[in-house]
Amino acid sequence: MFKIKTNIKGFTLIELLMVILIIGLLAVIFIPMVLGEPRNSRDTLRVSDLRKIQNIIIASDVNGIAVPLTSQCINNGSFEMASLAMMGGLAPSDPLETSWVIEDPDETLACDGEYLFVVNPTTGYDFGLYARMEVVKNGNMACPDGVLTDTHTITNNGPGECFGVLQKL
Repeated sequence: MFKIKTNIKGFTLIELLMVILIIGLLAVIFIPMVLGEPRNSRDTLRVSDLRKIQNIIIASDVNGIAVPLTSQCINNGSFEMASLAMMGGLAPSDPLETSWVIEDPDETLACDGEYLFVVNPTTGYDFGLYARMEVVKNGNMACPDGVLTDTHTITNNGPGECFGVLQKL
């Protein structure tokens, strides 16, 4: 009636387990690298934005446009219209909307999704620009926190290192 086939070809359980083990090892090695790249890309964008803002402030100063005299969030109301035109009309913003709080006796500013401009951040510098990094190794300094500059107290609402640009005009 029916004939039973006795020599069926296929993979053994050991062979299948070895393939799964190799795929698992490759995933453990490469997935962290792939998942970390968007964070590194956003950090690179932040550094690029700060360099662009730095160049615009310097160019504005050379062209007779006053540098802001108080620490503030960098947004579309921060600079003169000539400076905004150099930026393409809009001030760059933080890709993940990190936040800072700038307090003085009269008002409190929340900088959500904006970079930070600080007047006289440390001795010998006229201004500083700051962005919080997602990957700690991409930062070049500690974020300003509890820092008192030009009557403002700056509070950092988040963990991590910052990338800062300090400039003397």
